[in-house]
Amino acid sequence: MSAASPAGPHAGAVPCVVCREDIRAGAALCIHCKSPQGWTRHLARWSAIVGAVVGLSSLVSGAVSLAKLVPADARITAIPIACSRETVTVALGNAGDKAGVAESITLQGSKPVVLSPREGDAKPLIGGRQSSVIAYAYRERRTPAPLPQPSGDKCKYRLTLNTIDFAGKKLASDFECDCSSG
Repeated sequence: MSAASPAGPHAGAVPCVVCREDIRAGAALCIHCKSPQGWTRHLARWSAIVGAVVGLSSLVSGAVSLAKLVPADARITAIPIACSRETVTVALGNAGDKAGVAESITLQGSKPVVLSPREGDAKPLIGGRQSSVIAYAYRERRTPAPLPQPSGDKCKYRLTLNTIDFAGKKLASDFECDCSSG
């Protein structure tokens, strides 16, 4: 046989698909590098690709599940810090991802009264996962006025925090504060 023979220098020999050394024609494994010679040689590569796709899909589904645990909208709540006859000071916290505005606080009673941030303070913009402390006061005709006295044995203000997010969604949350805590 000539050197130009497709079977190589040995009769019945073919090159290995991986290392290109001569092996017997029809051999299932290369005697030099131990690589499979038939279609099964692709299984190792495809099993790695399939494994990567399965692993990636489980990561994506886990990330989607975690994202559902985090509120996407603004979720602003108030915790009273101090209440006096003139102001209500609250800690505002946003548990959501989007920013929102704490517009006002409504003092509940026989005649609801709207409290707004103290003179010179803007309506607080609370970013996602942020907090702020702000004092709200009552004004009659743009003049600071004392808060109306609540009825009942205990001096407790019943308050509602009025918030809005940038999608226009309004949210109200109720809380109480002792009159004498300030």
